Amino acid sequence: MTDTAIAPSNLFQATGPLGVIDQATRVAGPLAKVLVDQNLAPKIGDRRYVMVEGWTLLGNMLGVFPLTVWTHPIEEEVTEYAPDGEVIHRMARIGWEACVEAHTLSGAVVGRAEAQCTRHENRWQSRDDYALRAMAQTRATSRAMRGPLGFVVKLAGMEATAYEEMPPDGK
Repeated sequence: MTDTAIAPSNLFQATGPLGVIDQATRVAGPLAKVLVDQNLAPKIGDRRYVMVEGWTLLGNMLGVFPLTVWTHPIEEEVTEYAPDGEVIHRMARIGWEACVEAHTLSGAVVGRAEAQCTRHENRWQSRDDYALRAMAQTRATSRAMRGPLGFVVKLAGMEATAYEEMPPDGK
């Protein structure tokens, strides 16, 4: 047998499982400090939830970047009644959905997620269309980054569910 090095095939450039754990733990400590100090992981109840900026910070630390693949409006049929009693059916935009991928610098896709934001949510009922579209992208970004990086956030003592997905009361 020859003594050849195995090329790392993970975000941490570690050559084995213990190396991944060691590197992830080394990232988690400084990450936790910045997330708390910069209020990028606000508390809801007694738990901290990472905001999208925290997810993208962690991604930048490890060379993982979100890329929006698409956004689409969400429409549903609405039934209205004219003054003469005529039934009118029309399509109404009720929100947006988005798809985001997490890429490495070399272009490898390491995460992908879809998310939506609709006017059925209390906080979004009267918001402008662009705001719903942006929140769908924000949520999809956090989810896409969570796939490959969520365990690091947990090692940092935070919840892997994104802050933007949580109701304000945490329930």
